[in-house]
Amino acid sequence: MGKQGLFVAVGLPATSQGSFEVDPFMMFIKDPTIIFSAVGTVQDMRELVDLAARGVVKSHISRVGGLEDLPEIFDELEASAYLGRAVLTFTP
Repeated sequence: MGKQGLFVAVGLPATSQGSFEVDPFMMFIKDPTIIFSAVGTVQDMRELVDLAARGVVKSHISRVGGLEDLPEIFDELEASAYLGRAVLTFTP
């Protein structure tokens, strides 16, 4: 994972797969965002990824823009200009 990366864990792995271990020093250096979801299992996520890959499930991303677009995106969200989510992209 890169510096200030995002790690999303969905569900819990089987205990036979071992424990989740982190290096505190690397956490300090990389400053990641870690999100855990207690809803669903690893198998649920595999099935969802497969459905998305086959085009059965569509994403709800309605708008993609850079940080320079943020004021406009906020205005659009406030005006309910679209359903779904707005995604901000940037290059550090």
